Amino acid sequence: MHDVPVDPALPALRDLLSPEGAPDLAAELAERCGARVHAEAARVSYVRYRPTRGCDVLWTFPAADGQPVWVAGKMAADAARFTASSSFQRSAEKVKEARGIESAPYVLLADRRLLLQIFPLDARLPGLALAADSRWSGEAVRQRLALSEDEWRLTEVVPLHYKPGRRCVLRYAVDRRGRPARYFGKVFRDDRGAPMVERLRAVRSQLLASHAHWDVAVPAAYVPEASMLVLEGLEACDELSPLVRKSVSDPKARETLRAYIVGAAEGLRAFQKLAVEGLESVGPRDVLSQYDAEFEGIRHVAPSLADAIRVQLQALDEAALRLPREDLVVGHGAFRYNQFLVREDTLIVLDLDALQMAGRGADAGEFLAYFDLVALRRPHLRPAVRECQQVFLGALMQHPHVDPRWLAWHRAASLVKWTHRTFLSLDTRWPELTERLLRLAEHALGDSPACTGVPESC
Repeated sequence: MHDVPVDPALPALRDLLSPEGAPDLAAELAERCGARVHAEAARVSYVRYRPTRGCDVLWTFPAADGQPVWVAGKMAADAARFTASSSFQRSAEKVKEARGIESAPYVLLADRRLLLQIFPLDARLPGLALAADSRWSGEAVRQRLALSEDEWRLTEVVPLHYKPGRRCVLRYAVDRRGRPARYFGKVFRDDRGAPMVERLRAVRSQLLASHAHWDVAVPAAYVPEASMLVLEGLEACDELSPLVRKSVSDPKARETLRAYIVGAAEGLRAFQKLAVEGLESVGPRDVLSQYDAEFEGIRHVAPSLADAIRVQLQALDEAALRLPREDLVVGHGAFRYNQFLVREDTLIVLDLDALQMAGRGADAGEFLAYFDLVALRRPHLRPAVRECQQVFLGALMQHPHVDPRWLAWHRAASLVKWTHRTFLSLDTRWPELTERLLRLAEHALGDSPACTGVPESC
């Protein structure tokens, strides 16, 4: 990994993110826990950097059976305090029992401020060890669904998506009343999933009644001991992302994609009319203040980037003061094309964890900005991106309540967000990408609100 910042509070950061693969100790931990791996074959699959405070890294080791081995590294000045907690030690014992090992499933290197943990041990996700245990989770979910032992049998647990310290998605294959079925468990680091069963049921019933051709995964249960939301599996669905790639060279795929993008814009109007209780309100000041916690850290390790971000935040703040007050409506909070599955003529909306009351242009601005990011990261997709943006805007602007000035504002704010995230993920191209994203943010805020696409200069 290139261009790792020099962080005086984390002197071993560059060693942690070496391009040579995982540290030997990570491979040794995996082998000690019963996995046969090679350090040089590992790849960094996730980074979450907090300048001057810490860094989470996930190494993925390929495995012969097809299921990768995950080892997470947590670098922090107080890394030792995590191992001292009773919840961590309970999780460690659960992982030892599940793996059938005698040694600890973690390594603490106090002098390097580093904690290594093998999946599913996670100091910030104490419920993960339970959720990944087929015996415990199978029984816990069965009870939450109020099914008898004859009606439910868990046959397989497969971890799918994992962000250490943040969340994990697992797939449960079950035999339900003699028929195969799938469920998905989403493990959080807190109890945010508790109200989501009733909340998602309300969202789904209203969407279906609106005839917007939108749907969501059916919420099945919440398991508080594991901080896990359980959703029913979706059958006969495809991801929208591959269709974007295919549309570059396939006219039929392009027409299909256009129809789905129109559906995303038209369905958004119905989505914003939903009545959902208990949502947090997020106004322009809240959008801009989300960077405050880590801004000083960025200033210490990448001062030029911090100054450039500050300029854009100031421009956004001043622009928001000039605009009329924006209506708050139900917002997805992470509205992007890769948050959709498709099933015939229906769009299935994913990841509704961040439901909120937000400005009417917030989701649409995020949708356009994410396409901007994709075009920068994958230039070969730029023709498809431009067409998607034009189609989305064309359908969206038919709605009388859309204010193009606020749409431009939210698009620019989202581009600043992706600038921030690109740096904190220590993307190998972060110096180049952050500069170009900030230029796009300036362009989005200062140019025509109806402008689409990525300028060639960016």
